[in-house]
Amino acid sequence: MKKNLVKIVCALMLFLPLSNMYASTEDKVFCVFDNFVLLEDSPLGVWVYSVSGADPEYSNGVLYIEEKEKETYKVFVQLKNGTLTGQDVEVDGNTVKFGMNIEGVERVVVELEVNGNLIRGEVYTSQGPLKIEGKRKLPPK
Repeated sequence: MKKNLVKIVCALMLFLPLSNMYASTEDKVFCVFDNFVLLEDSPLGVWVYSVSGADPEYSNGVLYIEEKEKETYKVFVQLKNGTLTGQDVEVDGNTVKFGMNIEGVERVVVELEVNGNLIRGEVYTSQGPLKIEGKRKLPPK
């Protein structure tokens, strides 16, 4: 029942042009992945990120972090040339840690910390750590 109500409210927020129905950072509520998520320091949501010093094909993208079941999380990284899936995902409060296989050869580890609508951290590669930062992608008002 609660899940259906959430879906209905999310649908209304997408289709009704009422300004008070849209999600906003002032309300600290955001509709994502069929759940209501408190924005403040939650890592759940959609993030547009950049990695300084990374190869061009990996330097920018969109990061999706969702909770599939209670305390079971999924991470997807959308790049220009495809999507990578995060492995061994750990979420603890406002921090996220996960691994990814790059081109089936190199394993990288990503550690992120959320501060409001900003996310920062490091990507640990065989060439050394790289800085990653991004902003939460919010729905239009």
